[in-house]
Amino acid sequence: MSEKILIVDDDVDTLKLVGLMLQRKGYQISAAINGSQGLKKAMMERPDLILLDVMMPDMDGYELTRRLRKNPATASTPILMFTAKTQLDDKVAGFEMGVDDYLTKPTHPTELQMHVKALLARAHTVSKDNGDIKTDLHEHHGYVIGVLSARGGLGVSALASNLAAGLFAKSQSNVILAELTPGQGTLGLDLGTPNPKGLLEILRGSAAEVTREKVQASLVPHNSGIKLLLASENPRDVTLISQVQNYEALVTHLATLARFVVLDLVESVCRILCRNSSRCVMNAV
Repeated sequence: MSEKILIVDDDVDTLKLVGLMLQRKGYQISAAINGSQGLKKAMMERPDLILLDVMMPDMDGYELTRRLRKNPATASTPILMFTAKTQLDDKVAGFEMGVDDYLTKPTHPTELQMHVKALLARAHTVSKDNGDIKTDLHEHHGYVIGVLSARGGLGVSALASNLAAGLFAKSQSNVILAELTPGQGTLGLDLGTPNPKGLLEILRGSAAEVTREKVQASLVPHNSGIKLLLASENPRDVTLISQVQNYEALVTHLATLARFVVLDLVESVCRILCRNSSRCVMNAV
């Protein structure tokens, strides 16, 4: 299936010209004539790339980018800002909002095509060694903090919980507390969340089934404002700790769902954490 590109521009002539040009290159094209419509289409259609103008009447390109980056569903979607604004400050503002590339009008069609092609190639999913797991190269944007004990797990869960609560209180942004200890779960009981099955559902089955949507659905909201991924208490589930590829996919997707992800860890998954996040912090207690 060809990639879908959403073009957001209040200039109808630009929509037609750019849309037709990219359509002839085999891309699926969706169009929006203002920022509000573009935001709705981005949420509903989940395009592979968004090409947008800056100067639009109801919601400019900067505000649209900010909202797209704030929403987990579009936080990792490549954005190409295509605009007549040529000043350096304009470009800096675009990159600060989260755009991936900036191209000024007018431009040669070949240059636009090359920018589109490069962005899609960079964000394109790549296969792991077994060809089953797919992960988006562009999705790594959250801080992943692993908490590990050097003394048999003593105090790890309490430290992880307090750290997550502190990060949420200070940042007022999305925080996930994930318990990656199958068969040894305690957070569900400690935090008053019964029947914890989130991690269990992620680790069972094949790694290819661990999608971003499945990980997101496994999170449990807590009244503190933090989202939880909880492990079971059944000792027989300890064997699932060997599901290395499932862990790889899980950590990759968690990093796209919150600004901070705090992991209650065991030693066997530490290397997975640091291999999959370029913004990785390890704490030992």
